[in-house]
Amino acid sequence: FRAGKSRLVRFACDASDAGISVKSSSLGDYPAWWSAVRVVIHAVPRAPQSVVDEAGAKLAHDYDAARKTLVVSLPRASSDFQLMARW
Repeated sequence: FRAGKSRLVRFACDASDAGISVKSSSLGDYPAWWSAVRVVIHAVPRAPQSVVDEAGAKLAHDYDAARKTLVVSLPRASSDFQLMARW
């Protein structure tokens, strides 16, 4: 930011009774400094039937029924991604 480079990351969610889609897009030329992305989704009504990325590849995830949370791990340093969880 001080050297003139920056990265703005935006997130958008689209939820329905059948699942949720989370999309991330970024602007800027500052490189990502993280090595992975972890998304925590709250108020998940039941364990997901599938959790995939934009290419349809299965993603590692963990569902906590007591907390009704779904934690999805994306194993790359991306600030532009989409994941879909269906229950």
